[in-house]
Amino acid sequence: MRLWIKKHWLAIIGVAGSLPSLWSAIRWALQKLLETAEHVEFLANRWRNFPEMRQMIENLPALPPWIGAPILIVGLFLIGYDMRRAKATVAPVAIQKAGSIEICFRPGAPYEISDIINGRVRSIVRIGIRNSGCDHLSNCRVYIESVSPPPIHAGLFPALLDGGSFVLRHDDPEKLIDVAAHWDHVKKYRFSTPIGGFISAESLNYMNETEQRSFVIKFVATECQKSAMFKILVDETKKLRLQYIGDAG
Repeated sequence: MRLWIKKHWLAIIGVAGSLPSLWSAIRWALQKLLETAEHVEFLANRWRNFPEMRQMIENLPALPPWIGAPILIVGLFLIGYDMRRAKATVAPVAIQKAGSIEICFRPGAPYEISDIINGRVRSIVRIGIRNSGCDHLSNCRVYIESVSPPPIHAGLFPALLDGGSFVLRHDDPEKLIDVAAHWDHVKKYRFSTPIGGFISAESLNYMNETEQRSFVIKFVATECQKSAMFKILVDETKKLRLQYIGDAG
């Protein structure tokens, strides 16, 4: 009740301001009713006090005749204004915003890692994917969209990184995606993109370690998408490194 009064206080003032006009209307209606009743023989014979009642009503205090119109106009204006204001302040139906994606990276673990397998050092570079929105992301995929300078073999990119599609909720931990790997005894590194067809076609995905390249990673979901540009290189310790350049597109 208190909330309703607080919300519609202007309309209440308008109604209250219209009470004098309403009182005049009631007084006029009573007079007309009594005048009509005087012509009814049944009532005239049985209700002897009609003249006294009419006299009593006529003796009620009356407002100036001219005040009714402005008060009624002000009251109607306040009621109309309050109704328009209530419509304007009604909160719109909340449409939940789709998730907002973050592509995460910084030098060092867990984005740049190394391990030793059979006496050989393998280095891997990764990015992190985090849903910073308020809803889940569906049908998520991460691509290497383009590489510059482009490899000799055309048609390799865009290419889907390993892992395929996935769902990413807003309360899920950051998802790490392998981008590329390098062995210290090999002078090439390989992007972590599957290549269909013959097994020998996998060799097309290797890049010469002496050539610094930049590439664009693109995250795509049903709800949103985002791209970021990185530089990839092999340092003097024969380990693969990433450098974040900035958002792309």
